[in-house]
Amino acid sequence: HAFYEKKTISTDEILLKARQAALAEPKLLADNSNGVISADEWYENYECISPQNAIESVQELWEFKETRPDALEIMKFAKKCNPKSADVERALGISYARMENYVWAMKSFSKLLADNPNDCETVAWVAWTYQQMAMPDDVEAILSQTICNDDLLQHRLELIDAMNDLTQNRHDKAAAKLESVYAADELYRSDRDALQSMQGM
Repeated sequence: HAFYEKKTISTDEILLKARQAALAEPKLLADNSNGVISADEWYENYECISPQNAIESVQELWEFKETRPDALEIMKFAKKCNPKSADVERALGISYARMENYVWAMKSFSKLLADNPNDCETVAWVAWTYQQMAMPDDVEAILSQTICNDDLLQHRLELIDAMNDLTQNRHDKAAAKLESVYAADELYRSDRDALQSMQGM
């Protein structure tokens, strides 16, 4: 498909397209005997947005509570246009997670994990989501099966594991797991922030 692609496309433009598509969706469904709208039909009826444009547009929207619903609207539309994109599926899951809709977030993350069980970024999102859902045994189960070659992602998994121990009042275990994280030369910014907030716990 030829994406609707501009060198510069504003978030407002993308959000408008997502809302226009949502409003027109009932008619498209009614006109389709199968009751399903294919990606081809979305492209025929709308100027679809590319995964890159969609994901770039929601990065800043995730940061603020009042704009997170907009991010979810955009990613729902992006998923319809790009149903096989793993990047879109992940961003859709993150958008649900930012809205604290962890059940729907897990649907996206679980789909990704089924397609690629060794993807450490997805494992991290699944483990973190389980943690938000107060399912510590599930956090332990998935983390115990995963070792990442990427140091940054491995440290993220160790951090989630330690946070899970803290929720279960296993402070000694948490401290032991955090040793390598504290010693790391480099961490993701959000992980370093989380690590700092855990000091003294």
